[in-house]
Amino acid sequence: MPELNRLQRGGELQVLAVNSGDLETARQWTTEVQACFPVLLQEKLSLSKRYEVFATPFAFLIDEAGVIQSKGIINTARHIGFVLSAAVDGTKNGHAEEEAVGAGASQA
Repeated sequence: MPELNRLQRGGELQVLAVNSGDLETARQWTTEVQACFPVLLQEKLSLSKRYEVFATPFAFLIDEAGVIQSKGIINTARHIGFVLSAAVDGTKNGHAEEEAVGAGASQA
């Protein structure tokens, strides 16, 4: 969490977290980790199912056009660096996917 807070505070990226717990558990977690970024709730694993991601913590690097540039599990700062490498060196890490912004997205 400290690395995600640092990225958010740096201002170059917008960090968002998606929690699959109930509202009170998510609020408690947000307070415990001192998240300085938005934490959203998903209903009935709707986003996990849509993106076929059930391992946590998992990250997507999405560009301004809504294209997934990179993705992966982010258990360490090194893992976060790998996911972010697509923004730094322009590589797609073999995972570029286009997702129409708002297409069938549910509000959490």
